[in-house]
Amino acid sequence: MGLPSGTYRISCLANQKMVGLRFEDSMNPGKPIKQVYARDDTDPTWKFEELGDGRYIIKTSNMGNVLAGERDHALCAFGGGFPVGMGNNGPCEWAVEEADSHGGVYKIHKVDSQEGWMVQGDMVSIGFPNDTDEEKFMIIPTME
Repeated sequence: MGLPSGTYRISCLANQKMVGLRFEDSMNPGKPIKQVYARDDTDPTWKFEELGDGRYIIKTSNMGNVLAGERDHALCAFGGGFPVGMGNNGPCEWAVEEADSHGGVYKIHKVDSQEGWMVQGDMVSIGFPNDTDEEKFMIIPTME
């Protein structure tokens, strides 16, 4: 079962760190491409926009025009100057699938492949699945 559109907090199952933009990055809207981290000094709130068929657009909660996408296998947030799916900046449509029968733990991957989010050190990147906790995320609804 998919998630409804809304605002969520994301953390990595492996290291229990929050997944988001560093606070100094989220306060600097002039920087168009921002790396997504799994660290405690991040803003872990994201807006999920359900497109149907298990597809989502995922945006930062504080700058709705910023899309979560990919660049050189790093998960990045792109400013409004980058259209969805432009060159190496996409696709920006993600599939969110339950990774645990108990609920609340998910894998997030590209709609058109199994390449998905994974934590490497304190950064979030895109890679092929190995079924490790570094590829599993707790997605918790917020009250926003």
